[in-house]
Formats: sequence, C-alpha cells, structure tokens
Amino acid sequence: MATRSFDHSILYCSKGIVHPNFWARKNIKDFLRQEIKNCDIVQTSRLAFHKLIPKHNPDLIVLYFHEKKIRPEDLQSLNAYVRNGGAILAIHSASASFKQEPAYHKLIGGRFIKHGPICNYTIQPSAYAEEHFCKLDSTFSIKDELYLHDYDSTVQVLLETQIIDRLEPVAWVKSHGPGKVAYFAPGHRGSIFKLDSVKHVIAELIKWSFVND
Repeated sequence: MATRSFDHSILYCSKGIVHPNFWARKNIKDFLRQEIKNCDIVQTSRLAFHKLIPKHNPDLIVLYFHEKKIRPEDLQSLNAYVRNGGAILAIHSASASFKQEPAYHKLIGGRFIKHGPICNYTIQPSAYAEEHFCKLDSTFSIKDELYLHDYDSTVQVLLETQIIDRLEPVAWVKSHGPGKVAYFAPGHRGSIFKLDSVKHVIAELIKWSFVND
C-alpha cells in the first residue's frame, strides 16, 4: 500500500480529565481531523517535546492542557523549535500552565491572571485583524470562561472583548523570527468547538501558521 502524502503535519499535545475536559479535547481533535484538509494529525498526551519534535518534525504544535511543570529540556526544545521556523497554536489553559516559567509565557505571548464565572460575551475583530486578517471580520458571541491576561505588548491582537473600561484580547499572534505563535483564549466548555464561528477562527490561525512570509 502506498504511503499517503500530506501537505502539512500537526502535533496535537493535549491532556486533562477535568480541565481541559475530555469532550473539549476530543472536539478539537475531531475538528483537526475533519476540517484541516490534507494534514497529518498526531495526538499525544506526552509533553516530552525534546523527543516529540525531532521524531515528528511538525509544521504546527497545538497546545491544549493545564499543567504545572515542564522540564527544562522540553521548554528549551519548544523555544528552539519556534526560533527555527516552527509554529505553535496555544489554546485556553495553555496560558495558565507552567506559571513559574517566564520563558514559556514570553514564548506564547502572555500569562493567565484570572477568570470569572462562565458567562456570555461578545468577541469582535481588532483594527489589526481588519487590516491583516480580512477573513476574521465577524463579531460573534459565546458562553465560556473569560480569561484575563498579562500579555506581551509585542503581540498582535486579532480578537477582543469589551470588559468595563477596556478591551481584553481573546486571540493574538506573535512572530519569533521565522517562527510563529498564535493564542486563542476561550476553551473551557467543549461545546464551543462545535460553533462555526470558533472553528472559523481556529482554522484561520492554523492557515496563518502554515504560510511562509
């Protein structure tokens, strides 16, 4: 049997039972397999990046977990992977992981501070998105946790929501030389990954990660 040829490869690194829950993790896996065409998807709950990256040589690593510790060699491997032109898409609680590792939060562009109760909120494109991401042009509402972040001023905010007297970023992108990092904040409730509006955003972030500038 001939080996199938893929245009791209994604390493989907996800683990958790409650946060993120099984259905949320499964819904992302199903989305990747069903919606991202001609792409080899490898899923793992292991975070041994110093072994996973050379083994799979992915075009994109998707991070969706809530973990306390990362080994130095694995953090070094993630940083080197991006510096050498790799791409990362971090989702929801990835920004709340490895809280004692400033290098990790510098890599993904921000650090989780807190969230309130699950609520309805409206997400709108930023001025940067309107200019550079023309397909992220719609305002939509979701019901989920709203993460608040201490985020890097060098990120390019794509989506945001109004909270009292300011706009809070909901999605951003950041370049590290030839490497790319994207972050999408919602993701506590697995059902949001069934929404066309959310699937559209994630698909556009993945497409951006695959483009060589």
